[in-house]
Amino acid sequence: MSHMYISNKGRLASAYRFERTRSALEPPFTFLGLLPPEGSSLRFSHYSAAGAPRADSTEPGPPFSGVTQSPAHNLPCPVPVRRHYLPQGAAPISAAAQQLAVLRCGLLGRGAGSRWGRIHRSTARPSGRGRGAVGPCCAVPRAEMAVFLWKNLFQTTMGRILQQRRALLYNGAHEYDEELIKKKLQQFAGGSVNLSKEHSGIGILTLNNSRLMNAFTGTMMLELQERVTELENWKDGKGLIICGAGNTFCSGSDLNAVKAISNSQDGMNMCMFMQNTLTRLMRLPLISIALVQGKALGGGAELTTACDFRLMTPGSEIRFVHKHMGLVPGWGGAARLVRIVGSRAALQLLSGAHGVDPERALHLGLSEGTLSSSDETGSLEEARAWLSQYTEGPASVIQAVKKVVTAGRELPLEAALRTEKDVFGTVWGGPANLEALARRQKHK
Repeated sequence: MSHMYISNKGRLASAYRFERTRSALEPPFTFLGLLPPEGSSLRFSHYSAAGAPRADSTEPGPPFSGVTQSPAHNLPCPVPVRRHYLPQGAAPISAAAQQLAVLRCGLLGRGAGSRWGRIHRSTARPSGRGRGAVGPCCAVPRAEMAVFLWKNLFQTTMGRILQQRRALLYNGAHEYDEELIKKKLQQFAGGSVNLSKEHSGIGILTLNNSRLMNAFTGTMMLELQERVTELENWKDGKGLIICGAGNTFCSGSDLNAVKAISNSQDGMNMCMFMQNTLTRLMRLPLISIALVQGKALGGGAELTTACDFRLMTPGSEIRFVHKHMGLVPGWGGAARLVRIVGSRAALQLLSGAHGVDPERALHLGLSEGTLSSSDETGSLEEARAWLSQYTEGPASVIQAVKKVVTAGRELPLEAALRTEKDVFGTVWGGPANLEALARRQKHK
């Protein structure tokens, strides 16, 4: 059982409260030593100056003394402690809130020398002269505890944020109004985003707006979001090829829509809408390829970075032209580009706004290779053949592979390892695993 002790400078230790929050615990907490696991319930008993419970206190729990360990920071806490009580009560508190409370109280010195009590940090012993029980407290340097607790808190939070594949980057808390931007985008019609699913488990996502070199109109942005949702629910899917109609990839955004939503707030909403969509696209449990034919300009270049791989046809070009429009990438292209080619090359590509041909793209690591065919049909067949070497096998296994790679790329190490363990559990003893064991498959 976990325990908690609080000093009160000789007065009755009562009226403490928990708040169910992941971000903060408010005073009057002085120091939280041993903290309960998430979901635990606590109520504080009434203590006298000598540490004995008052007659009107709650039913006593078991006594506790000696050396213990805190789940919040995994450090031993050798301190003298007094009797405690852990009956029913108060609202549960999250692990993240517990850690933050320890950090606040232990590092900021909440209550040190104040009416709420005082902690002897160097010795971790009671304050003396009639003051109430203190402990457990860790006699470790503040800086070390700060690093440890913040790291622990960061990993816990990041793991929760990124645990769900469909988790959005932006919501109402970021002043993002999705319904409002959807209504505005709906006003700019034209083109389409088409999805075909093949029996092989390969999906073909085609941008179709040949009149404008497949530039994204408002309705195309909305359709892209719908197609991503459809792909998230495709249980038999293994791979995805994104291409453009008319033997060109995509020239970015339709300028008519851009001009109509040129005010700052609408622009930010469109930015957040597309970042949400392309991040979900990147996290799909499908191995994805951007088949770059002709031009991939501006937002089209950003779209290529949301895919796992890029294949280019002879004479094609990827170009981040944002600087010439007085802008920077807004659909997440800059952040993804840095992860693909490194910050130095990304800075050159964004600040120079030069076109990247297949040879240079291959040299930078922006492309996996150059196809031999330039025509639309031939290049698509080559892309299928190239992708098939990575999608051979059951869909459940291919999707599991993509999930663990996504976790390794985006999560802190400990959270990525836990995710890998969870995904491993979904395939261990599964049909593909049992079939392979039955065949007594040997590695060649």
